[in-house]
Amino acid sequence: AVRLLTNNPAKVAQLEAAGTRVVERVPHHLPPNPHNARYLATKRDRTGHEF
Repeated sequence: AVRLLTNNPAKVAQLEAAGTRVVERVPHHLPPNPHNARYLATKRDRTGHEF
């Protein structure tokens, strides 16, 4: 069993499908800044990352 540090729900699903029990998903809490705001919005909108 693992505690997984990720914002990507697909990563949790992939690990569980491979037989790894994810007991907790620990999200990253990083504030957007002018350099990464667009990138983070794209990750959220296109791939379902949870920020």
